[in-house]
Amino acid sequence: MLRRAAAASPHPRSLVRVEVEEGLPLCLTDPSRLGQVLARLLDNAVKFSSATSLIQVSAHRAGDRVEIAVEDEGKGIPEEMLARVFEPFYQLEPAATRSVGGMGTGLYLARELCEVIGATIDVESALGKGSRFLVRVPVAN
Repeated sequence: MLRRAAAASPHPRSLVRVEVEEGLPLCLTDPSRLGQVLARLLDNAVKFSSATSLIQVSAHRAGDRVEIAVEDEGKGIPEEMLARVFEPFYQLEPAATRSVGGMGTGLYLARELCEVIGATIDVESALGKGSRFLVRVPVAN
């Protein structure tokens, strides 16, 4: 699923790296909805990264969860704005000076979809270094 989502990304394929831990367990999730979450995170990473920067998608087991990370080398998010990135229609840049398109719904919908499938989503970011979105999905017993 991760490779499929990465392949569908408009970012040059050579600049999207996918690393999946071998032997990951089955997850208690809706694969279609999880794919939608990943597509939104990849879309966000592409929007805020240069055409030559690396985007990494990875998955590994962490206790009773599988952690899926989408990391970019984009602009980054100011610390004081991190808490708001999952709000509906929230965008970091004002409409008059915004350098990328969108309505500010992608990350909001990613969070809502995570809630529907029993997953969680968090973000870490540093200005000028990029962002890391982490989705934690419960594993099947």
